[in-house]
Amino acid sequence: MLILIGGHPKGFERPFHEKTKSGKILRKMIGEPVKDVFEYFDLWENQEQQDLGVIDKMIIKKLNHFLKNNYTLIALGRFTELALLENDIKCTYLPHPASRRQKDVLTLEDNLKKLVSIHNR
Repeated sequence: MLILIGGHPKGFERPFHEKTKSGKILRKMIGEPVKDVFEYFDLWENQEQQDLGVIDKMIIKKLNHFLKNNYTLIALGRFTELALLENDIKCTYLPHPASRRQKDVLTLEDNLKKLVSIHNR
């Protein structure tokens, strides 16, 4: 399982909601999350928590559970990656889907396709 990790749900009930810029871009790249391949996940519940940058202990526990079950954690964006690394959580970095640089968005898309290919072997 590949866990795509973002910041917070931008006022919606789930991570990378299809009404957000990031959600639209991800769904265009990979479609709706495929339950046996991808799961969307957020580190924080709201902007205030994200600004503080502290990850709740229950979230850390859940992420460690994912790792123990051989899930791959993919940090979308450097801020997310740094927050995970500061908590000793192993992750793979990919650019954030709402990156302003088209090069980063293409890198994200190419790498997601590669990860799906590897996962489906």
